[in-house]
Amino acid sequence: MRLDQSEDAVPVALSIRTLEGDPDNSLPVQLMTLQRYARSRRLDPVRIFFDIQGGRSQLEVMLAEATREHPPFRRVLVHDEERLSGEAGGQGDMRARLEGAGVMVVFVTDPR
Repeated sequence: MRLDQSEDAVPVALSIRTLEGDPDNSLPVQLMTLQRYARSRRLDPVRIFFDIQGGRSQLEVMLAEATREHPPFRRVLVHDEERLSGEAGGQGDMRARLEGAGVMVVFVTDPR
């Protein structure tokens, strides 16, 4: 447990991905946004997954961890829907796979 977190903090993963032509949402900007969101809701970021435009290797690692018998996190925080999957319409499939494993997906700039 981290010293700055209480015992009842919910473990979460942060999923961060850059998109071409979107300098306003760089990796550092997304990281700060997700950390601020987590802090304000007593969530404990235990894993951070970074992917850069064109690559999704960390997404596969996140899915593997989320679908194991005892995942280390119960929620995944993502800046917005577009960053969850690089494929058109892929966000719904990825979200369904995560939530099917019992891991909630939260889009922090558009929480629905």
